[in-house]
Amino acid sequence: MSRGGSSAVAALLVLAAGAALPSAFAGEAPGGIPWGESLARALDQAERDGKPVLVDVWAVWCVPCKEMDDTTYRSALVIREASAFVPLKVDADVATSFVERYRVDAYPTLLFLDGRGREISRWRGAIAAEPLAGLMRQVGGGYTAYRLALEREGDPASAIVVADYLTAAGSPAGAVDRLRASLGALPDSASSTRDALELRVGEAQLAAGESKAACRTFERLAERAAEPETRGRALIGLVRAERLRGREARAEAARNRLREEFPGLAETSGL
Repeated sequence: MSRGGSSAVAALLVLAAGAALPSAFAGEAPGGIPWGESLARALDQAERDGKPVLVDVWAVWCVPCKEMDDTTYRSALVIREASAFVPLKVDADVATSFVERYRVDAYPTLLFLDGRGREISRWRGAIAAEPLAGLMRQVGGGYTAYRLALEREGDPASAIVVADYLTAAGSPAGAVDRLRASLGALPDSASSTRDALELRVGEAQLAAGESKAACRTFERLAERAAEPETRGRALIGLVRAERLRGREARAEAARNRLREEFPGLAETSGL
């Protein structure tokens, strides 16, 4: 064989060997999602770039995790949406402190975090490309307003912005927690503001499926809220919460009161 022929064969062998090598699990793959492996670096980048963090918590033995890598994360739709995030892979068997901190109990789990490491939302289990892209749009769409609201800590209007964002991102329970924290910081004299925040608490509880807690919140407001509109909106929430609990007689009583005291709100609410 000629020297040129030997060189060509050697080159082909090198190419074949390279093609057989598995791609790195984390790190930037050509045209794929540039996964990182360090939480600290991801949070630093998130703060610097003003982006939320997308965390894929996986395990070597997790079959659905591998399926996500082979399908969902290869989707052009998901790859495009991922450009609005700082993507991070977390090996659950290695990063046990992370798993404990965020109370991860299923694999895969997708977490959306802000630049301070606070949870925005999560998804437990495998998810297909289209619904994941939709969730990513929800989280990414309001993130700038969310960050600005966080900078005005203690401002009730900002607390409502944060709560609305978390609810839209799929975490109404997180919205309840943030609103309650804001309520705790309010002076007793701010009665109207307190009522407005409590109303949002009830609505977030309802969105989170906490209908019993929502009923208690709405009942209090329907009786003692200073502003008539707040009492009316509380009655609307009470009707819906009682229906979720299957207590039709109580729901009907709240609806009758709404129609009698706040006919305009009853009409616009469709109740």
